[in-house]
Amino acid sequence: MEYLKVAVSGRDGQDIDVLINGMQNGKAGQVLILGKGNILVSVDLPNAEEKLVNLCDTTPTHPRVVEIQA
Repeated sequence: MEYLKVAVSGRDGQDIDVLINGMQNGKAGQVLILGKGNILVSVDLPNAEEKLVNLCDTTPTHPRVVEIQA
C-alpha cells in the first residue's frame, strides 16, 4: 500500500474531490491509500492541473504530498 495527500493551492479547508486517473477517489487534505505505481492526480475543479506521480516508498505518517494548482 502507498499513501498520498493532495493539497490545492489557496483552497485549504474546502471540500474538494481528488481525481486519480480521472476517477473520484477521496478528498483533498485526506491521506488516500493507493497501489504502487504511476498515477495521474488532479482535483474536481475547473482548469485544475494534472500531475503524473510515481507513487512508491510511502508510509501512513509520511505520505507523498502533491500540490495542485486550480
